[in-house]
Amino acid sequence: MTRTPRLKMVLMASVLALPTLAVAQTPFDMSPERGGSAPTVRDQRPDGAFVMPFDTEPNAAPKLDFLPAAPVPFTLPEEGPRLIAPEEPVAPVAPVPAEPPPERTASASDIDRFILPAANLRFEGESGRRSWGIALTAAQAARATTLAVTHNSSIYVAPENSSMRISINDRLVLDQPLSAESDDKRATIALLPGTLKAGINVVTLEVVQRHRTDCTIESTYELWTDIESAGTGFVFDGGAGNGFVTVDDLRAVGTSPNGTTTLRVILPGGDRMLAEADLLRLVQAVALLGNYRQQKVEIASTLLPETPPGTLQIAVGTTSELSALPGVPAEAATSAVVDFADGDAPSPMLVVSGPNRTAVIAAIAQLAVGVERPPTAAPTVVNTTPWLLPTVPILTGEQSITFADLAIPTEEFTGRRSHAEFHVALPGDFYAEAYGTATVYLDAAYTEKVRPGSHLDIYVNGFIAANTPLTSASGDIFRHLPISVALTHFRPGVNRVTIEAVLDTEADDICAPGASNDEPARFALFDSSEFSMPDFARIDRWPNLAALAGAGAPYGRSETPVQIVLGRDDANVYAAAATFLTRLAISSDGVIPTTIGRTQALGDAPAIFIGALDQFAAPTLAEIGISETARNSWTGQSAGELSSTPFEIDPLSSPPATFGVTTGTKGVYDRWQNELVNPSGLRGTWFAFENWLEETFELSFSSLNVGSREEPDYSPPGRATAIIAQSPAASDRLWTMVAGPTEEALVEGVTELSIRQYWSILNGRASSFDDATGVTDVPALSQRFIFGDGFSLQNMRLVAANWLSINIVGYAFALVLLCTILGICTAALLARLGRRS
Repeated sequence: MTRTPRLKMVLMASVLALPTLAVAQTPFDMSPERGGSAPTVRDQRPDGAFVMPFDTEPNAAPKLDFLPAAPVPFTLPEEGPRLIAPEEPVAPVAPVPAEPPPERTASASDIDRFILPAANLRFEGESGRRSWGIALTAAQAARATTLAVTHNSSIYVAPENSSMRISINDRLVLDQPLSAESDDKRATIALLPGTLKAGINVVTLEVVQRHRTDCTIESTYELWTDIESAGTGFVFDGGAGNGFVTVDDLRAVGTSPNGTTTLRVILPGGDRMLAEADLLRLVQAVALLGNYRQQKVEIASTLLPETPPGTLQIAVGTTSELSALPGVPAEAATSAVVDFADGDAPSPMLVVSGPNRTAVIAAIAQLAVGVERPPTAAPTVVNTTPWLLPTVPILTGEQSITFADLAIPTEEFTGRRSHAEFHVALPGDFYAEAYGTATVYLDAAYTEKVRPGSHLDIYVNGFIAANTPLTSASGDIFRHLPISVALTHFRPGVNRVTIEAVLDTEADDICAPGASNDEPARFALFDSSEFSMPDFARIDRWPNLAALAGAGAPYGRSETPVQIVLGRDDANVYAAAATFLTRLAISSDGVIPTTIGRTQALGDAPAIFIGALDQFAAPTLAEIGISETARNSWTGQSAGELSSTPFEIDPLSSPPATFGVTTGTKGVYDRWQNELVNPSGLRGTWFAFENWLEETFELSFSSLNVGSREEPDYSPPGRATAIIAQSPAASDRLWTMVAGPTEEALVEGVTELSIRQYWSILNGRASSFDDATGVTDVPALSQRFIFGDGFSLQNMRLVAANWLSINIVGYAFALVLLCTILGICTAALLARLGRRS
């Protein structure tokens, strides 16, 4: 009985101590039913505030250095205890807004000057860099107080390790993390005084991107960032005027959100000037002086009440014809005048006028004289300032250029796929794609962490041209390592060369959390590397749309005026012709002399036909090699769009067998396999021999043709809105046709074809454009040479080398013939001088 009170006391003490023991010994559990103090957070700032690992809220406000003094953004069950906030004092700030503020919405309404060279600028991979120039007048430079940048990134981009930097004239104006948003994210930057200047302002945009969760090389292809032109540009303050004063200010007209500059020619006196080529000379000169790399021309009789961004209005006519327009210079009443109407106007208007028609033509000549050049004066650079800096050098023969001169700096790389690119240009008569090789002398290094199996790749215009494996397990340093680059994918005009290092490491297999840009560099590329172009053959070829688009050849070097034949004398066709001619002038870097021609009086003169296809006679189409039936069948619409009755299909019926009578899946498969893939008899033997020839010697029967092949008539695709076609090689004429199914489609199609990404890929004998598929090319089956004045035996040797590399049968015949001649000569000499045994 004496132990009972003691036992009761022990049991009571144990019951009272049990909660304390449970709290002290229970392992970590995030269940809300548990009690206790707030858990310790690892990612914590010095002030004790919690930091999210990355921002996942769409359109979230900029990151704060500490949490706002607001409730935590999730709710615990009622029966659970509340989390206890840290005891350290936290500075109060405004809570994060639940809805995105209005200024974060991408909009073009408040942009006064768009600055991107295209509708969308995309950076892919782990790094990217792009520089270009923005021309401003003195007034614009003073008024531009804000830069708006609208962008979005892939959801795989890790904001803690990714960033975007923007510099203007070597002054950093933006450095912020990259992150994916549900809508485009907009950053607004106040520009310090002196950031911008009158003239060319160099904008440099750099991005560094790392994957959120993956460290493989394949994951780098999931990384991208888009800069949207519609919400990117300068915002001006409330000052008046843009300050267009001199002709040099034409560069400051700017572009629309899609990168196009519109030249709106105003003819208050009527369409009389459309009968001559003076307006074509005028718009070419304006485009060259303004360096508009992407433009379209409109013909109108009245001014626009409100001018859209990137529009230059050009008033052309005598003083009396322009009397109703505001701001015409008074000097136009007595002499030829080329001047802006009013330097303080919100939009520029260039006035080309004089007291009479002769004075107006003299004013046009006065404007064009600065950009006209003789056919023998070849340019040395392509002025790509509005979309790419530095300007692109034109290589006309053997030449070496260092990476430093090509604006590729020395760079150490910590990621998985290094990326560097440069641009070089080639003349319109470039002819070395079949045998020539350029050389990259590479100065680079990689560490022992880079495993064998990594490699260096060189791409030309998106096509792989060279591959070099990295084989050393202990790292290596390359000192002018020669890498041969085939000239197969080079073309006249600007060419993009990309050097890519694909780096595989053990650390990427582990992919430890926290890996960032601070880890040691694994690859380095030095600016002492060189690109060396050998001497190459130069000769014009026809047909060749690549030379037309890249260098304006052969019209850019024509010594006689090019005849412009319009399908109809009206404003739409003339505007399409002006748009096409200005694009040719930009490619050739000079005004192309033209006259308005008539089909009956052309003869063998070089000519460009522009109009709706049904506006040209059948003999003209036949001379250019276009099917006559296309005049009636080409509508710019597919057959389904033309049909007013939908297709009626009986689900119970099946089409008859068209390849035999065998039924069943296995029978149909075997029949197609036997008849098409593995044919029997003589046809099967021939196919087997052709496959063996291609696999063993990389030869095909299409490469064994000798001489010219007859070109079939070209039929435009049904959905195409515009075509560019050249006369076949068998013709002696240098005729090009630019046509559409209707005048409206022609204007739209030529404008789209003039966009740089489409214009730069024109190729072959004919190209067509439609909105669904872009540009479609028809290769030339044969070409003829156009011999110029610059004849040399060295160049002819290079031309012969490239021609024989293409025509291997001719090479074989020539080799056999030379061997036969050598044998006959040897036999003859031995018969006269030898001694019979």
